[in-house]
Amino acid sequence: MCMLRDVSTLNALPCAFAAGTTVQYTRSISEYRANDGWQLKLYLAGAQTLNVTASASGPDFIVTMTAAQTATLTTAGQYRWTERVTKGALAYDVATGTVEVTPNLATATPGSLQAMSEKLLAAVEAVLAGKITDDASQYVIAGRSITLMSRQELLALHNKLQWDVARLRGKGKATRTRRLSFTGSGNES
Repeated sequence: MCMLRDVSTLNALPCAFAAGTTVQYTRSISEYRANDGWQLKLYLAGAQTLNVTASASGPDFIVTMTAAQTATLTTAGQYRWTERVTKGALAYDVATGTVEVTPNLATATPGSLQAMSEKLLAAVEAVLAGKITDDASQYVIAGRSITLMSRQELLALHNKLQWDVARLRGKGKATRTRRLSFTGSGNES
């Protein structure tokens, strides 16, 4: 039960939402009506947890996660959720699923949402551009040994990271350059 985000018509938890934003939807459950004494609670569990109690609106439930509540979900990723209705000693899970919590862009810092392969590609390019000019491949300082990568190893890593970043930006549609060669004169009968 996953809905695309159209805030004017939500009747279920959307497939994804950003931390730090308000999520509100109206839930109708014919077997468990709010005006018959049933209560609905939404439970989210992933890197963090969040539980909210819905309010009644006639027979329906209004589920509201405030911006302040979703801001507590500081780790983006997949979260499992369940909607549970209760009445006295009775409790039933009426819907379950997963939701993608995306990062709160309002609190992001420079580079905090950049993919690791993008960060590494920039570092490798800086080394290849001569930002680090020491040609020693291995040395010891204060008893700690440091081994540097050769230029050939850096170029190989650079090519791999370029591929990874292209795949990230193109959502898996990056292509590799292929070298083709043909033999023969083309005048074969």
